[in-house]
Amino acid sequence: AQLDAREWRGPTLRLLFHLLCDPTLVERPIRDLAVLAEVAPGTVVRLMDELEGLGCLLRPTRKTRRLAPTAELRDRWMADFVRRLRPRLLLGRFAPPNPDWYVDFDPLEHGALWGGEAAAAALGADLRPGIRTLYTAGDLVEVLRPAGLRGDPEGTVEVRRRFWPADLEGLQGPAPGLVPELLIEADLIGTRDPRCLDAARALNRRGHA
Repeated sequence: AQLDAREWRGPTLRLLFHLLCDPTLVERPIRDLAVLAEVAPGTVVRLMDELEGLGCLLRPTRKTRRLAPTAELRDRWMADFVRRLRPRLLLGRFAPPNPDWYVDFDPLEHGALWGGEAAAAALGADLRPGIRTLYTAGDLVEVLRPAGLRGDPEGTVEVRRRFWPADLEGLQGPAPGLVPELLIEADLIGTRDPRCLDAARALNRRGHA
């Protein structure tokens, strides 16, 4: 089966993100997964059938499922995420009050998480972030006001909407205050900046070391 047979859209991408970050979630009932990823039960059923057809979902028994994610499946998710979902998550671009504003800003205190270049740098990537990305599911003002961020379409800070439960154990980032590693890698690819693409490759190698 060809992984590029159908481009995945927002709800399917959100659901698949949950499953790729925590493959054990595939064992949960269809309705539980639908509630968790905030998608329709039909979306869950269709994705399960598609993954089974791709050989990425195994059914040891009639009532059990096991995810067998491949590198190709992850790559397909990242490519479709960058095209279809990532642009819709942007809440705004902002200018910081000073170049070192982030040093004393703890995203966890304000319901946010670092993604993209900032997260990669926090993990030790040889990368000076050109854009600092924050993900939040909370009140945007709660992030902007403490950081002193002001709206600016050319600003070096972008805030995006978080689309997964931050308290779900299997979807924790590689360090406190960071989004899951799969999303860090996808954000880096989404910049199309050669420096970030190198950092994404390094992150990928680290995850498979």
